[in-house]
Formats: sequence, C-alpha cells, structure tokens
Amino acid sequence: MKKILLIAWLLVYYTTFLYSQVKVLDFPQFQKRLQNSKDTVLVVNFWTTWCKECVAEMPNFIKMNKVFQSEKIKLIFVSLDTKHQLKKVISFVKRKKIKQEVIVLDAQDGNKWIDLINPKWSGAIPTTLIVNKKGNYVAFHTGSLDYEALLTLVNPYL
Repeated sequence: MKKILLIAWLLVYYTTFLYSQVKVLDFPQFQKRLQNSKDTVLVVNFWTTWCKECVAEMPNFIKMNKVFQSEKIKLIFVSLDTKHQLKKVISFVKRKKIKQEVIVLDAQDGNKWIDLINPKWSGAIPTTLIVNKKGNYVAFHTGSLDYEALLTLVNPYL
C-alpha cells in the first residue's frame, strides 16, 4: 500500500512540475511576461511541435542558455501549437527534457498580434525575438539559426 501511495504522489508531483513549466498565456499576458524581464535579456523562440526546423534548432538555444547561465539572459520557448494541443506540448517537453520556460501562446488570430511583435513578420516559424533588459524588442530573426548565428544575434545585447 505504501508503494502505491508513493507512486501516486510521484505521479502527481511530476505532472504538476510539467504543467507549471508549460504555461498557457493569451497575448496580453504574454506581452506582460516579456515586459517584466527584470534586467534580463530574453531570447524568445517561436516554434511548434510539428515544425522540423524548429525542433532541429532547439539544442542550439539550450546550449546557448547553458553557456550564458551566469549572464542575465533567459530563454523562453513559445509554442504556437493550440492550447487544445497542450498535452502534446507537455509530452514533447518531457521527451526532449526541456528545462527552460515553455509558453503555449493562446492567440489564434495571428492577424491581431503578429504585427505587434514585428510588422515585417509573416508569422513564419521558427522565429526568434530578443527583448533587451528594458523590455524593448531589439532583434528579430525568422528562419532556423545554427549555434554561431544565434550567438551573433544575442551577443550585442548581453
């Protein structure tokens, strides 16, 4: 009986951890999250679970995050999968052992918010946004980034 209780507790704890790591935010909440960077540079990567280029570049972002862990820099993965696909995103995060913050953006009508990120953005992914320590959007890149290109994009803002 003790083993069953322990296993049940571990499952609840583990599931709670994953759900707390993966948050669903609407666009105003997401904007507020980016504005509250607290003197930290944010590297925001927009992706989906079905985008091969997005998934392929993720290790570059995770490596960059580890290299600059002593700097005031934070990586946020923003999934454009729908909130109805939350379990799929959580499963993906678990399978890929992603420890960084993951947001599922609950903002289906891209025409209303994409221009607020960058008027030149078509909505294509993968896309990376750099938010400086004051909460300003300072760099933007659409397309896959290898590690060196990612460092080139981030370094001016550290």
